[in-house]
Amino acid sequence: NELTLQFFSPKEADLQLNLTDVSGKIRHAESIHAPAGPFDKILDINNLESGIYFIEASIDGKRSVHRFAKR
Repeated sequence: NELTLQFFSPKEADLQLNLTDVSGKIRHAESIHAPAGPFDKILDINNLESGIYFIEASIDGKRSVHRFAKR
């Protein structure tokens, strides 16, 4: 069970990635050095129970949150 995240960074930067469950508990946190341009990050979600989760990505003061369901 893998989740592929696709990003685009206009320049090299540090990206903070947090995966939380619906209760707000952080299930995974990672800091990634992002290259300039498009790149993919694959997360192993095998250890997560079925349910709804949120991916939060922060880079250069900008934040994006996306929801996904694991079945």
